[in-house]
Amino acid sequence: MGTNGSVANSPAAVRTAVVFPGMAQAGFPVLGRFLTLDPFAGARVAEADDALGYSLLDRYWDDGGDYSVQAQVAFMVASTALADRAVTEGGLVPGVCAAPSFGHKAAVAFTGALPFGDAVRLTSALAVCEHEYFAERQGDLVTHSFVRVGVDEVADLRAELAEAGHETAPSGALDHDFHLLTLPRDGLDALKAAVSAAGGYNMQTMWPPVHAPVLRPLRERAERVLDGFALTDPLLPVVSDVDGSLVTTADALRAMLLGTFDRPLDWPAAAAALAGLGVGTAWFPGPESPFTRVRCSRAFELVKVDPKGALRAVLGDPAAVSGSGRSR
Repeated sequence: MGTNGSVANSPAAVRTAVVFPGMAQAGFPVLGRFLTLDPFAGARVAEADDALGYSLLDRYWDDGGDYSVQAQVAFMVASTALADRAVTEGGLVPGVCAAPSFGHKAAVAFTGALPFGDAVRLTSALAVCEHEYFAERQGDLVTHSFVRVGVDEVADLRAELAEAGHETAPSGALDHDFHLLTLPRDGLDALKAAVSAAGGYNMQTMWPPVHAPVLRPLRERAERVLDGFALTDPLLPVVSDVDGSLVTTADALRAMLLGTFDRPLDWPAAAAALAGLGVGTAWFPGPESPFTRVRCSRAFELVKVDPKGALRAVLGDPAAVSGSGRSR
């Protein structure tokens, strides 16, 4: 695998999954410190600098935003470095991989479908493509997340908004009552009010928008970017984050990478597929994210390997070496 691990054939190994979480707001104070001080991160940052032809940390410092081009690359590099730590220090030997949303980028490197340097360049190229696209069209769209609203209630909520002139598009679910909808920004207040009226709780509003069928033109533009990279069959099977199917070929992996633009995320389906494969323990290498907190992830023993825990290990806390924490 791209992180120098190996795909195990023992019964114990097939019960272990590595899950690269979707991108969350981490910020330079957290990621920047980790990427600077952690030795696993330092090695990956050096590789990334060579691949990009510039200093990632310098650009990341200057770039600012949580979802900027450099923030996306930094997140992918950090997730890969945390997986390196999990394999080397924690003994992670996974039998399967999952990678909801942005986690695809690190998964491509970890599973050996692309060399790490190429995966870094792909992450950067797709982020540039995305930002250029939204500078030209659909730049008013946002993706809003909310919780404590059931599936049927979401359908009613969307119908009410449509009657009021606010069209929405599904962007997926992190749990059975944790949903994402994409819509023009001028309808955001109406959506928030409808969520509150339904007894729900409004979470985060994201830009750029993600995982919505209305973003098919972005997918088509991203396809041209992906044409410049020669994916190979992953050395580790990957569970799709849109339907729970098993991805084992380069063509299927390419379809998964492109599907993230216009196919709604379905983490409950992916989690159910992992459970169906016999997974009992799921390692999450990456900054803190909602994927470790939702109910459907509690089917597994969760091992979180995040920047804060890694830094504790660097600073001499032996309890933080293998992971930031285990939970159910």
